[in-house]
Amino acid sequence: MLETVKYLHSENVSICHRDINPNNVMVSEINVEGDLKVTLIDFNVSKRFREQEDSSKKLYMRSNTGAVAFIAPELHQQ
Repeated sequence: MLETVKYLHSENVSICHRDINPNNVMVSEINVEGDLKVTLIDFNVSKRFREQEDSSKKLYMRSNTGAVAFIAPELHQQ
């Protein structure tokens, strides 16, 4: 799943999910060996971002969204 988040945050894609929690992670078995497929779902509060955007948009990305129990620690400190 970390590979998925890294991809979403890459320069080509630039998407912040903003609501990663257990309800938004689907895990399924994909073969008889028991290999698992992990899928990130529910992009309702996701936002596109770019590093070069102005600071007002960066502050918007730090707004409290999603499940309170899973908000990033740095957002609790605001």
